[in-house]
Amino acid sequence: VFLGNADEIAAARKAVADQTKAAEAAEPAEVQFACMGSGCLLLSSGDMRRAFDAVAGDAADISTAELKTILERLSEGEEALRDAEVNEIFEMVDRNGDGRIDFEEFVQAITAES
Repeated sequence: VFLGNADEIAAARKAVADQTKAAEAAEPAEVQFACMGSGCLLLSSGDMRRAFDAVAGDAADISTAELKTILERLSEGEEALRDAEVNEIFEMVDRNGDGRIDFEEFVQAITAES
């Protein structure tokens, strides 16, 4: 229950209306499912950017060596992938064939976008 005079109630209503208008005007965060192995996560575009940056580091894209490193970390003690297997995965993710995985290709790979 809000106890206040008419001016306070009007000010509160205006504040709520202003916040609602600002929220509607703001670009909504895109949320997608990222599936790896047998698990899926719900990730915002910001989460995906942070995941990409964690792999790519200061670079704008991911190299074959960086992909191999992350795949080894994700394998959790399983048998390591051979270089030929890493290269095959890399070629599937590197859709434009430029020898690097950019952010868009990364998102397409982890969200299974076509």
